Amino acid sequence: MLEFYDSIEYCLDICEEMDNNCFELWKKFKYDCFRIISFSNDSLFAISNSKYQVRNNEIKSNENDLKLLLKGTNKYIINLVLEERKTIIYIKDEEKLEYLPLDKEVQMEIYIPIFSRNGSEKSIIAVMYMGISNYVKLNPSEMLKSSLVEDIFCNIKKIYYIDYYKNISADAFLNFVNMLFQIAKIKDPYMVEQPFRTAEFSVKVGKELGFSPEKTRNLYIAAMLHDIGMILVSDEILKKDRVDFKEYEIIKNHSIYGYNLVKDSLGFYPSINEISSYIKHHHERFDGVGYPDGLKGEEIPLESRIILVSDTIVAMNSERKYRKKKNMKEIVNELRNNKGKQFDGKIVDIAIKLLLKAKNEVDDVFLNPIVWGTLSISLDNKAYSIEGTAAIYKEGLIFKTDKFNFNKSVDKSKIVKMSLIIPSNNEVLIFDVKSNYFEDNILYISDFKLIPTSDSFGISWNIKGIVKVNTLLNYNVDIYKIGGN
Repeated sequence: MLEFYDSIEYCLDICEEMDNNCFELWKKFKYDCFRIISFSNDSLFAISNSKYQVRNNEIKSNENDLKLLLKGTNKYIINLVLEERKTIIYIKDEEKLEYLPLDKEVQMEIYIPIFSRNGSEKSIIAVMYMGISNYVKLNPSEMLKSSLVEDIFCNIKKIYYIDYYKNISADAFLNFVNMLFQIAKIKDPYMVEQPFRTAEFSVKVGKELGFSPEKTRNLYIAAMLHDIGMILVSDEILKKDRVDFKEYEIIKNHSIYGYNLVKDSLGFYPSINEISSYIKHHHERFDGVGYPDGLKGEEIPLESRIILVSDTIVAMNSERKYRKKKNMKEIVNELRNNKGKQFDGKIVDIAIKLLLKAKNEVDDVFLNPIVWGTLSISLDNKAYSIEGTAAIYKEGLIFKTDKFNFNKSVDKSKIVKMSLIIPSNNEVLIFDVKSNYFEDNILYISDFKLIPTSDSFGISWNIKGIVKVNTLLNYNVDIYKIGGN
């Protein structure tokens, strides 16, 4: 006999499903608080962003950050869960414990580990936590064996796995992008900042067209990675001021290289087929004489048409050794002259409107999935300037670099000031940042605040310079970005 049931994804959204299961759990245990507590990659910190409580017979999920340092001087019961790999029930009494409870106000705490589903040695990736004040009528050890309670916990785990493996994908994506741009920076510093500026302008166009959040995110990622195939083009060719026909044909292959690189390396990422397609076709022309496939008009993905216009604007607005920066009038004329030829006229009209629009407010750059920036750390005896990527992640805002080790180079007690500098179109955004902890090449930012500046600018450049340390010591440098106010 075959029986068919509707899939859960069609009847309830994931948040509602979690709420329902947490409410069913409350009916059994009458908890004061329920949390799912996850861990940082090295199990250094326990993290929870929200807690579930019941008020007036309704489940409420409240934003309530919890961050515990697990390898500090204090030891918590949750440390014991990681050590023993078992469910732990704690009942408050007069006996002094080596391990601290999570909430001193409750009388009972229940910790249930959630194990990873991959690998032979399954690790604990999270803990389900209940804090209970009135436990007199409860027999928790027997209740936990109940098939109904087990089913509720099983459902909560399944929902958590969806979010957990989504974060794993986001982490892998961040690592991949950071690695690519570190490689790109070695080949050509311009290849790092230019894609982020292209992505930022592309998003503005997408919003004018009414793109959904998901569609906007995919556009940003495609624009950010649109020229990544250039890392597979010979340095000898890329460093030339002028190339011949044969060399230009090789350069044109970068859109195919980028398409294959992103599709094959980020196959786990949602919508990667669409994103890689936008990358492949970002040099198609509206009149059909572009590359690689000679698509024409509406045959070209809309996102690719947006990226082409945005990339052209950023390129014209940047100083390169073989081309001077164009002024606003020249940029607008170039766009208008190529309407219906190189560019989609509808996209050109939107782009020109955005370029000419007076803009005094500062955009929230962290609405974008990932941005390139410079972290400045001032110690009492030295200073560091570190380039890398910044992104919103499950622990908050993180800054990641592949060429600097925070643990080896930075003494927390000697930090005087930290700033994060992010180029945003023709502005330089400077943030005061604070950090509670860092790993080898990752700094976790606990708080950041924009420092207001007037008339700030940040543009790509290309000029030789000299850094004078003292009368005897000079360094020859290549300046590829300037900014200030």
